Amino acid sequence: MTIPRQLLTYLNSGKCFALVGSGLSTGMGYPSWNAMAQEAARLVSSDKAEHALLTELVGKQDFPEVFERVAGKVGGVAALLDSLKKTFAAKQPNGKSYEYVCRWPVRCYLTTNYDDELLVHLNRIGQHFTTLHNSQHELAQITSDTTRRIVKLHGDFGTPNDIVLTTSQYTSFETGGERSYFRNKLTSIFQMVPVVVIGHSMSDRDLRLVLQCAKESAAPGKPTFVLLADATAADIDKYHREFNIHLLSYPNPDGTHRNLLYLLRQIDRFVIPRNESPQPPLDFPDAKEAETAVSLYVHSSLGFGVDVSLLQRTVQPQVLALACARSPAPLPLHDAKSVLQPEALRTYPGILEETTVAAQQLANENLVTVSDDEVIATPLGLQRMKQIATRREGEEDQFFGAFRSRLASHGSAADVDALVTGFKASLLAVFRRRGLAAAELLFRANPFEPPDMPELFESEPIR
Repeated sequence: MTIPRQLLTYLNSGKCFALVGSGLSTGMGYPSWNAMAQEAARLVSSDKAEHALLTELVGKQDFPEVFERVAGKVGGVAALLDSLKKTFAAKQPNGKSYEYVCRWPVRCYLTTNYDDELLVHLNRIGQHFTTLHNSQHELAQITSDTTRRIVKLHGDFGTPNDIVLTTSQYTSFETGGERSYFRNKLTSIFQMVPVVVIGHSMSDRDLRLVLQCAKESAAPGKPTFVLLADATAADIDKYHREFNIHLLSYPNPDGTHRNLLYLLRQIDRFVIPRNESPQPPLDFPDAKEAETAVSLYVHSSLGFGVDVSLLQRTVQPQVLALACARSPAPLPLHDAKSVLQPEALRTYPGILEETTVAAQQLANENLVTVSDDEVIATPLGLQRMKQIATRREGEEDQFFGAFRSRLASHGSAADVDALVTGFKASLLAVFRRRGLAAAELLFRANPFEPPDMPELFESEPIR
């Protein structure tokens, strides 16, 4: 098989997202969809008529309907998951297919799998990625600049409310109004970045939504590459014409996806491993794309149409956070004024007026409502705070997770925990001690004075 040059360009660019399917997990011995459906059917084997119907559905490969019916019989999806996860385990400790995909310089991984093998295999090569699920505030983190994230598009056994397993759950994510954010985000990902889909089969229901998203985001000359099992020559032609998808297919007669390994091995010969090139070669955009990108960047950087003082940038986030913390009770603006940080703000003569302006600005964005000098967080405001908190948690996990990964080979887990905890405390101590000097540098362009320099690196000893 000839490997398309454009696929290699995607993978070596450092900009590519990979959507990983069950083929990689099945190759490690995890139960296939067929095996999981049969296991689910056994849970109601005492009902002969129902078991016969489930066996027929398994034969038709309508696995979501099997899970739908069994969940209804055993007391819900959570009860079904408790039973299924008892046998959901790999037969092999390592997955060669995962090793290939994880060492490629992929920016983010999307997966429909329930296991954690992407995270495990990345950790083995010293790469720390943060795992996200499919809730709205978590998916909101994914942009064209996002790096080092694993997104579990279909949830996992620990998220029964967000897992995609049964017919009704598939329908909710494919067409339901409350999950429209999911489809919109998936489509935007296909529009924003190159995507390579790996390890699905032609019969997978997971593939349906991928095809639709690829079609809606199709751009001439920028196909989506899909490595999947059992596509015919007619499928390859049709998908290219109708969906702008370039299929690379491999035979999968026994359902183990063992031939996927051979295809990945062939591709791997031409991909620069992420550990060997910190700056993979990038394709240059054409002049028109570059001009548009620069215009957008300048527009967003200068903030045309926005005039927010430094004081308002300090006060507005605090008012929103305080309103969300008080929700559903209202927050009197006098109470907000009395707890603002830093302490100097509380004695600033015009702080009550500034707090009122901040509340009105937040109300203009529909983040709060203001009435009688009281502020109440709106649902949009609560959602915004949740998104901010999740993003901050992800950034913290990225920083300290990478730090922890680097230290892992130099000491015990307890020693590493102590070092990380101490380092966090040291950073906070440095910020508290010399934050003013840093602010002078950032906002007033005043250089550090000689006495400032050693104190920036002095903190409580790490225990």
